[in-house]
Amino acid sequence: MILESAPLQVKPGQSAAFEAAFGEAERIIAAMPGYRSHELQRCLEREGHYLLLVRWDSVAAHEVGFRQSAPYQEWKRLLHHFYDPFPTVLHYEKIAGIPAPDEPVSRSALAVAERQLAAYNARDLEAFAACFADDVAVYRPPAPEPAISGIAALREFYAKERFSKPGLHAELLGRIVMGARVFDHERIHGVRESPFEMTVAYDVEGGIIRRVYGFAG
Repeated sequence: MILESAPLQVKPGQSAAFEAAFGEAERIIAAMPGYRSHELQRCLEREGHYLLLVRWDSVAAHEVGFRQSAPYQEWKRLLHHFYDPFPTVLHYEKIAGIPAPDEPVSRSALAVAERQLAAYNARDLEAFAACFADDVAVYRPPAPEPAISGIAALREFYAKERFSKPGLHAELLGRIVMGARVFDHERIHGVRESPFEMTVAYDVEGGIIRRVYGFAG
């Protein structure tokens, strides 16, 4: 795994607009093959200074897989006009460090949760299914038995009941990561006549989602 580092200087007076645009753009990068995780940090001492850190499987995943893709054009449209000067991007590999006790597990869980949400909103069945284990189980409490068992059943359900709906969109209202479990509070559009809220818990093992618990309002 490699780390992409991009120090960003945003034009004066445009920080709020940039942060809003980044909130939209990050869903693009999270859906790319070879993407692992990312974070955008705001400098405390210098207004308009940011640091973008993205973890990729390889340099090629970033330089070829992302930068030579069609989604990169939308990324550029959303963000590049904010920069002055244009950032110099470098890639790093880790040689030392002591992570927090749960950091590797939490980062892995967060990364796959971000990927599946981006794929869901893109209605990309292949990218979405790649986030789940072959023996995935989807529960809808209080029912004790899984509503969906196995990757084939998951693919069939989402192909017919979700990704066929043109207005489908999951709006992320909040997220909590606790070790290998991610809790998302979402507002779902395009499934019912009116948007509805739900909480979804994802249990992650080995970088993929093995169990899902959905609590719909």
